[in-house]
Amino acid sequence: MLERLGQWVRRVPSVGRYHGRFSVIPANPILPSAFARVRNRVQKPHKPGLALFLFGAALCAGCQMTPDPVPYAQRFGVNMHPLQSTYAPDQISQQIALAHDVGASIIRIDIAWALMEPTAPGPQYWSEALTGRLNTFLDNLAGTSTEVLATVVMTPCWASADPQKDCTRGSYNPLYPPANPQDYASFMGQLVKVYKDRIKYWEIWNEPNFIGAWAHPDPAAYAALLKASYPAIKAQDAEALVLAGALLPSDGVPNHSINALAYIAGMYRAGARGYFDKLSYHSYTDGSPPTWFDARWPMHSFWYAIPAIHQCMQSHGDTSAIWITEMGWTTVPAATCVGCWTPLLPRTEAEQADYLAQAMRIARAWDYVETLLWYELVDTIRPADRSVTRFDYYLGLFRKDYSRKPAAERFSFAILPTRVRLPLLMERTVGENGFWGEARPGRGHRLGRN
Repeated sequence: MLERLGQWVRRVPSVGRYHGRFSVIPANPILPSAFARVRNRVQKPHKPGLALFLFGAALCAGCQMTPDPVPYAQRFGVNMHPLQSTYAPDQISQQIALAHDVGASIIRIDIAWALMEPTAPGPQYWSEALTGRLNTFLDNLAGTSTEVLATVVMTPCWASADPQKDCTRGSYNPLYPPANPQDYASFMGQLVKVYKDRIKYWEIWNEPNFIGAWAHPDPAAYAALLKASYPAIKAQDAEALVLAGALLPSDGVPNHSINALAYIAGMYRAGARGYFDKLSYHSYTDGSPPTWFDARWPMHSFWYAIPAIHQCMQSHGDTSAIWITEMGWTTVPAATCVGCWTPLLPRTEAEQADYLAQAMRIARAWDYVETLLWYELVDTIRPADRSVTRFDYYLGLFRKDYSRKPAAERFSFAILPTRVRLPLLMERTVGENGFWGEARPGRGHRLGRN
């Protein structure tokens, strides 16, 4: 969700996407996957057959299958934006308290290289404002067990591969990758050197298979970035974990995005294996429930896409864990939504909560999925354009006034098997999902199952 998308892009009606020359760098470098899929269609339920599971194998065929990985203890967390003005960084302590209240054990944040190191390479040129916000965020986590995943995106003009850039005027496209991957790797190495005691997880870029996040997506170019960054990170912190992917759930759209499975296969062909520790994915469904499936858009199916990615990884001899670093549903008011490309996208707060619970139940069967991160903690607090009602303003577990949506209750309750908070109130109330009880902030959790 770019804080002021209209400042630096022009609409391309034919595909509903954005591109063009950029003279103003956006303040919010992470574009949620939901915003990345504009299709004038209505999804219809489709009953899958067993043969459809061969779809992933067809895209990723070529290597012998390897044994299943060792099961992982799943963790749950949220996305936050402590460096961005639209999310009220001056209120970061209150937001961290909300994350702790729902039991999030890990928080994903975004760091815009283009904004942190805008003029020249080296920590001496880092933005004081952004560094200050990052330090404040991390200071507020000090003494807690909450971990941090940092996603580093967007290229500063001085390092950009944009063939038409004019850095003297500040005109360029920050979505181009660096002309020299070592420039990005050097920045990553410096970040890790400074923050290695407080950030242990690093994600290389965001949705590189989408033209709205990486100009001219190319899995080989992305693999080159991994090959440069991985040793630079490990040289500063051998215990750091590097995530690759953060992929858009695309089924392949010309001049828009590369099919996620095809992109992963392209990464492996380019030698990416061994240059990341976990593979990440964004499991959005365009508003459909987690159990939905349509053979036309299989990578938008929550329950289908993740096993298909796992199969693809195995076919290339990779038993690494999968992290779902973005998942969520918007509660934007349907009548006033701007940018809702399908009537299924807006969901009520009750539906958002139900879908969250369904998704987490499904994910518990995946012993190869290590971490799930909800997008996002809080609705957009200070929208850049308050004259419109955008769907990406309403993805939070909490409303912008920090009041809880039903999804916050469901999130807290759903992760109880991995993180039980006391006191416990044993009050039997049969729920729709076979569980009885609800998570009640300040009054403990009611536990049980029929």
